[in-house]
Amino acid sequence: MAFDAARRGVLDGVRVLDLSRLVAGNMLTLQLADFGADVLKIESARGGDTLRQWTQPHPECPEGYDGWWQVYARNKRSVALDLRSPRACGLLRRLCGRAQVLVESFRPGTLETMGLDPAVLHADNPALIVVRLSGWGQTGPYRSLPGFGSLVEGFSGFALKSRDSAGAPLCCRASRWRTWWPA
Repeated sequence: MAFDAARRGVLDGVRVLDLSRLVAGNMLTLQLADFGADVLKIESARGGDTLRQWTQPHPECPEGYDGWWQVYARNKRSVALDLRSPRACGLLRRLCGRAQVLVESFRPGTLETMGLDPAVLHADNPALIVVRLSGWGQTGPYRSLPGFGSLVEGFSGFALKSRDSAGAPLCCRASRWRTWWPA
């Protein structure tokens, strides 16, 4: 198939507001953007998305190369807002009124604290899809704990099950594994 600059993705015309941080939410909105959605990444005015700080050493970039950000931010537009400000939350609420999807990965209850409870957002835009990502869910005994992939994998036992017969993680060759993990 030849490249066609005029070709649009199947989600062309879908507006997505991305309030997520780190990997899970950014991966979700990356997929939506790759399929043509108009993704507006709302970053913290106090330093941007945390993923921007995940850098790798590079000989031509002494401060480190932000390869993770380059991948996860592709096809998205970004704007910085201080969501601790009532004015910024008001702007976000107006943006939600024109969006089809809102993705957030705050600790449960944070949207409510900001005055952006899904019920409030749905009063402005009944069709808004609100995607809430958290390591431990929106309810339950661990809901207030921070969580991300590797913590959940360890807690669930998945990390233990993801080993070869010698006990090495499947993501590493056994020879490298033995150099940094004592027997």
